[in-house]
Amino acid sequence: MAKNSNAQSAGNNNGLIKALLAVVTIAVIAALALSFMSFSTANQNQSELKAVTAAISKQTEVLANMQGQASPEELTSIIRNEMETARRDELLKPFKGLAGEWDNAKPQLEKSKDANLYGSEEAEVSIVEFSDFDCPYCQRFHDTPKQVVDQSGGKVNWVWKHFPVHASARPLHEATECVAQQDNRLFWVATQLVFDEDGSRGLKPEKLGEMLPIDQDAYRTCLGSREIAQAVQEDYNFGQEAGVTGTPATYVIHNRTNQVMQLKGAVPASQVKAAVKQLIDAAAQGSGQG
Repeated sequence: MAKNSNAQSAGNNNGLIKALLAVVTIAVIAALALSFMSFSTANQNQSELKAVTAAISKQTEVLANMQGQASPEELTSIIRNEMETARRDELLKPFKGLAGEWDNAKPQLEKSKDANLYGSEEAEVSIVEFSDFDCPYCQRFHDTPKQVVDQSGGKVNWVWKHFPVHASARPLHEATECVAQQDNRLFWVATQLVFDEDGSRGLKPEKLGEMLPIDQDAYRTCLGSREIAQAVQEDYNFGQEAGVTGTPATYVIHNRTNQVMQLKGAVPASQVKAAVKQLIDAAAQGSGQG
């Protein structure tokens, strides 16, 4: 009878342990689910993450006591790290979805270090665009210069100039310039992410940084710095001097002859290509006559 009683007691204990483990597992899954639900509200992520971590700490204490392999603090740290990794992976999904699309931009420029340049540094023609992240026409036009460059066989590049007509867009212009300080290719990815998120209406500078594989500490330090604000303002001043009054404003420039054609508004790719061809043909004729 004693043996049967002990066996029954052991069985009950095993059942209790399994039940407790199930409770802990459910709590962790629920915590992860809550964390994922908060992804759409970036400003709340950190506070919710802390709240979730605190809520599951008691559950991890039960698990630690049963297992005897890790302290509650260690298990809480493990779970918190896993949740943070999951949060970062979720934020990086849009970036990963753009993988390969901006490969015509070098990560680091050799000759045009102060420029935001897409395409070859040796291109015959440059498309210089003054753009605003809160301008719907700029959003519509954004793929056009890229298409022209990608189809040019290295003859055309695209130079971005910040021209935040809308004051609401300026922080994102400064944020993308902070990205450019680290990686020219990621700058172009950042411009796409901003437009995909509908500019300042859907994205804040802090979240933009988290959506990219960059040095987060350096990025946060850069945000709001006088140097970056000045870089954006210099582009804006240059645009005003060039006669820009609205966006997008595009100048197609032959880099040898310095001939320029101005295009206003969200013109189709065919019109940009026609301007490029006209400048290249004029340069060839001038060279032939010389």
